[in-house]
Amino acid sequence: AQCSFHLNGTSGTFHSPNYPQNYPPLADCNWTINVAENYFVRLDFQDFSIEGPEPCEFDKLTVRNGPDCISPIIKILCGDAIPQVIFSSGPSLYVQFITSTFVQAKGFQASFTQVERLSDTTSSVAPVCEQTITDEKGIFSTPNYPNPYPRNIECVWKIVTQADKRIMLTFLDFNLYSDCYMAHMDVYDGFSCSARILRHCGLTVPKEIRSSGSQLMVVFRSSGENSLRGFQASYSVGTFYPLPPRCHSSCLYRTVKFSDTPRGKISIRLEVFLSTI
Repeated sequence: AQCSFHLNGTSGTFHSPNYPQNYPPLADCNWTINVAENYFVRLDFQDFSIEGPEPCEFDKLTVRNGPDCISPIIKILCGDAIPQVIFSSGPSLYVQFITSTFVQAKGFQASFTQVERLSDTTSSVAPVCEQTITDEKGIFSTPNYPNPYPRNIECVWKIVTQADKRIMLTFLDFNLYSDCYMAHMDVYDGFSCSARILRHCGLTVPKEIRSSGSQLMVVFRSSGENSLRGFQASYSVGTFYPLPPRCHSSCLYRTVKFSDTPRGKISIRLEVFLSTI
């Protein structure tokens, strides 16, 4: 079960799927909370029962200090105790609820309030590894690769190139548990958390991915007691035709045939150009 909500205003309430009945297995829900600029978010829990205890290997509620899925983590929650009040350091909080296939529980009910000043109880933990990549080509991998990756880690790779170019992502090795709640990799077509094009786990190598724009983001998250080898991926930047024609173009084209010749050269056949003048 997947769900996504945007909560705006000075106050409001939200809860886990099916609450007060047990939440479903394999849930992946998020709530983006936004209050007015120069104010902060106060998050209170009225009821809380999520499979635990810490370190929250299976079901978990993650609260992030910002508006999206890669904002710094404030707290990862599970168990039966009502969590303490949580405050943001800005006008946004991002709350994500992920469950496994094992035990289901009642879930949670929470409320948010717009407040004027920041509480001293706010503390954010940045992702363990984060990298912005601007090179034309390269290779990246999970921490410690080819040795097992650390537990309870979050890594973000942001690949960015020129506006008229695209990014090709190729996975060279992929070795995660088949249960995505233990470890998974997400690929986003851009830097927005609403642009996810792939969530992958297990042992199969994902297919090649090409961005539709000049940005691509890869996020890796792990939990649980055990870990595997992780993954290694390569990226390259190019035009990767055909691309949409520029608005000032005087002609249009379309690729009809693209093949390799016996001598290793590339043969491309195009239709007759169509004048736009």
